[in-house]
Amino acid sequence: MRPVETRSRHPHPRDIRAAVLAVTSGRRREESWRVRMARIGIGVGMALTVLVLATVAVLDPSPAEWRALLVLGAAFVALLAAMTALPWARLGARTLLLLPALWLLFIALIALTTHGIAVNYMSVTIVGFMYAGITQRPWTSLLLVPGALAVWLACYEGDLSEDLWVRGPVIVMVWVLTGEVAARRTTTMGDQLHDLTAVAYLDPLTGLGNRRRLHHRMTTLAAGDALLLVDLDHFKILNDTYGHVAGDQALATLGHVITGLLGPGQDAFRYGGEEFLVLLPAAGTTTLPDFDERLRSGVASALPALTYSAGAVVLDAHEAPAHALHRADMALYAAKTAGRAQTVHAGTGHLPTAGAGLGARPSSETTTTRPPVRHPPGPAAAGPPAPRGPTSVATRPWRRGTPTA
Repeated sequence: MRPVETRSRHPHPRDIRAAVLAVTSGRRREESWRVRMARIGIGVGMALTVLVLATVAVLDPSPAEWRALLVLGAAFVALLAAMTALPWARLGARTLLLLPALWLLFIALIALTTHGIAVNYMSVTIVGFMYAGITQRPWTSLLLVPGALAVWLACYEGDLSEDLWVRGPVIVMVWVLTGEVAARRTTTMGDQLHDLTAVAYLDPLTGLGNRRRLHHRMTTLAAGDALLLVDLDHFKILNDTYGHVAGDQALATLGHVITGLLGPGQDAFRYGGEEFLVLLPAAGTTTLPDFDERLRSGVASALPALTYSAGAVVLDAHEAPAHALHRADMALYAAKTAGRAQTVHAGTGHLPTAGAGLGARPSSETTTTRPPVRHPPGPAAAGPPAPRGPTSVATRPWRRGTPTA
């Protein structure tokens, strides 16, 4: 009999980071951040325009240069104001490079329409590289180097003197270092945020959301959303017979199975102990049974000697999520008392009532889905308990192709 491949007890860090983005609505947070950075970039551009118009009088421009600066300033402000209407949340992160590119273009136009004024505002290029570093991945700021060099040459009116050949490489190095230091610092902080979020919102054993994450997620539920509360049967017998390491591995495997079945918008949490909660938005009465059937098939394949009981509920109109969760818990209790290895679907607006004794039938307000029972290993089915010692987890009977008999 071939042993089942052993699974890692803890998820890989890359899997945790991917899960964090899902459980914390990472895409929405990224879009919100992109919108904020776009607003900051637009604000910096407008501040640059005001700065130029407020300080250029010190440089004693001619009337013609004044007119050119006023026209450029008005056009630049109008363009930036129009850019506030762009759907920044749906645009890619590279789109934010347009803003520092516009700042460079503004300085270049000043250099082309005035004489000896633009060179006083060349330090704006450093701000552009810093902004690119904060908003982009490492090395992306290099895309600004050709444009910045063109602006730099325009400010000096193409006069390639010997001192410019000396200062040029130094200036380029300062630009690149400014962008790269900002980019790598931002990347490091982002990785640290991901790790902290994993600690705060994920269960380290299963990789699923924890109770803290569930508390936030429950506030988004609406009528028609479904809850499936899953509980492994005879889990204490598994722990007592084969040890807590085997129990942890079973929980991690179940978490992996559930994660593989989740579709877009669906979420799963470790509710407590051997209990798992699956949220299925807009599932209704069709998607919920299908998910339960696929989950039982996945458990039968990954954990062939174990079964689970479940309570299922669909939120009614104007029903509080906490009440729906209570109904799912009562439905789970009804499944346990009715013999385990089955799913009890709570009736609309009612709490299922479990019988007093083991094997009692669920009330008429619930429906039951009961697959063929696979008895878990225990003293009655597996004979003498296996030793809780150095026995390999991969070779224990509950991990093999068929349960012991």
